[in-house]
Amino acid sequence: MSLGGCFLEMSAPPPFGTSVIVQLELPGLLDEKGHPTVASIPSTVRWTTSAGMGVQFGSMGVRETHALVGLLSGGT
Repeated sequence: MSLGGCFLEMSAPPPFGTSVIVQLELPGLLDEKGHPTVASIPSTVRWTTSAGMGVQFGSMGVRETHALVGLLSGGT
């Protein structure tokens, strides 16, 4: 996983160029009541293998970007 995208393991990935929504549980991403929430990130399939697919993330909000940067930098 990186700030630009990730690999998703699956047995039948959609074809190259397909638009998908990637849902991620990101540490520190909370809803308005302070409960953990899931980020829905628009993404595009950029490559596939028999084991899964690589996706490029589309536009994310500042909260999602901050939470993903925190995860990637080893934060909680």
